[in-house]
Amino acid sequence: MSDVPRFCSYCANELRPNARFCNRCGKPTPLQPAVSATPPPPAQPQFTPAPPAVQPLPAQPRPIQQPSPVPGPVPAGDSQDKRRQLLIAGGIVLVMGMLLVCALVVGGYWFYLRPTGTPTTTVTGTPPTSTPTGTITPATPTPTGTITPATPTNTGTITPATPTGSLTPAASPEATQSPVPTTAPAAQVNFSGVSFSYNPILAAGVSTEKLAASSPETASFDRLPEHVSLTLRGYPFLPDENPLPQVKVIPLEALESLNPDAAFEIDELRDLLSRKPPEIVDPDETIPSIPLSGVDQVFQACVGYVSLKNGNGVRYVTQYNQDAYPIHNNGIFYTFQGLSQDGRYYISASFPISNGILPDPNSVVVNDEFRSKYDSYIRNREVEMSSQPVTSFTPDLSVLDALIQSLQVQ
Repeated sequence: MSDVPRFCSYCANELRPNARFCNRCGKPTPLQPAVSATPPPPAQPQFTPAPPAVQPLPAQPRPIQQPSPVPGPVPAGDSQDKRRQLLIAGGIVLVMGMLLVCALVVGGYWFYLRPTGTPTTTVTGTPPTSTPTGTITPATPTPTGTITPATPTNTGTITPATPTGSLTPAASPEATQSPVPTTAPAAQVNFSGVSFSYNPILAAGVSTEKLAASSPETASFDRLPEHVSLTLRGYPFLPDENPLPQVKVIPLEALESLNPDAAFEIDELRDLLSRKPPEIVDPDETIPSIPLSGVDQVFQACVGYVSLKNGNGVRYVTQYNQDAYPIHNNGIFYTFQGLSQDGRYYISASFPISNGILPDPNSVVVNDEFRSKYDSYIRNREVEMSSQPVTSFTPDLSVLDALIQSLQVQ
């Protein structure tokens, strides 16, 4: 028998030896019967099958693309076995894939929704109130260092109105003042270039703010430019009628430009500080004061000139009245009016005070006779108040002096 082609002439599949049909497409293979070595008997002529309609592919195999299945006879047993094995393997892979997806879903759900182990605490009630911006905390030193204890040195001095150290009232040259304390207060505040020390008996803390300039609708004599204001909180004496216990530092040039009436007061203060008269002789003379007031400054007691760390000014006790009215503890206050050494700032401080020698104002009868003698009444009150020791006031005037002496403006 002649050699059987190695490849199917229909689908090019490799054939097994002596295969009569292609194990892929099922087509018959061209088998050549073997030629006998002796001539055939004459009665039976030799039969030669016709050559195949399609030439077989070359013997050398080459990779080809899998053709589309061709309808034909059912594949042989080996092909069916391979198909069954592929189906089983595919089913196994599919089942394993589904199990893996389920495991990932369940695991992810457990991971993200599991308890964290840390109990959540629900806070109820009112949250703590935060400290306002710019507010100085109480004078007691705290671990945060907000309050810095002042160095116990006396950097400022009270300049007496006379060479002997006495502070002369308007009508009593004999009256003298007690000396100021030799140590600075124990707490310190520093805000926007303004700093001072203060004794904790004056305040539990200091509130600081930068106030905007007055609006154009404000009366001209009452206008102030943008300035720094520092107010003592927890002050020991705060009657309703008196100004707040506070220090104001006002840019001088802006103040003179915005308020012509204030410019006049500033010139008066410059003149007073250049002369430093030992006593205020003219009963009608007033000491400059800013912010301006719409009522009259009726008396000046305990007048003295104070040197700051970088400035100077005058301090005195006064009261403002709109009419003839007695001097009383709900009206008098300590004030300081001064200028920084570089001439850039006006410094104004006011603190309510009281003194036990002053009567209840309701006990004073205000009638025509009182009004007719009001000028002499005021002069007597000036002498009487200036003769009192600084410790007789509440707060002690020397404690207020020490605050002013420690004041510094940068």
